[in-house]
Amino acid sequence: MKRDAVPLRTAISPQIEVFSRLTASGLGIVTEDQIVYFRDVHDHLLRAFETVETYRELMSGASDAYLSNVLNRMNEVMQRLTVVAALFLPISFLTGLLGMVSGKRECHRGTNGDPDQHKLVQPELVGDGENVQLQGLKCEIRDVAIR
Repeated sequence: MKRDAVPLRTAISPQIEVFSRLTASGLGIVTEDQIVYFRDVHDHLLRAFETVETYRELMSGASDAYLSNVLNRMNEVMQRLTVVAALFLPISFLTGLLGMVSGKRECHRGTNGDPDQHKLVQPELVGDGENVQLQGLKCEIRDVAIR
């Protein structure tokens, strides 16, 4: 609706100037009897222009109120998401911390005596669908209590 008011405003605005000049005395284009009618048309154009401006301002205010309402609802949603994230942050931290292998690793020495040779081996999952094993790692894990 706000965009519909713009063409009406642009159509009325130049007409106001035209009728303002036609009603000015001393031009000789319009007779004294017709000046009264042209002034009446000029007055109607001014009122129509002011009405269009008023409606445009009302539509701007309604649009601003709608956007403000949408932003307030979005802020409420963001607050809820922040609370959920704040609740899950320590839980996921503890899960990540306690989910790590807490045992002591003892690696077998490779063929050339390098204890870190296991890092070069790519682990892969091997299984028949029910039993799945991780093969390729050359480390043994012993459970050790966390101190």
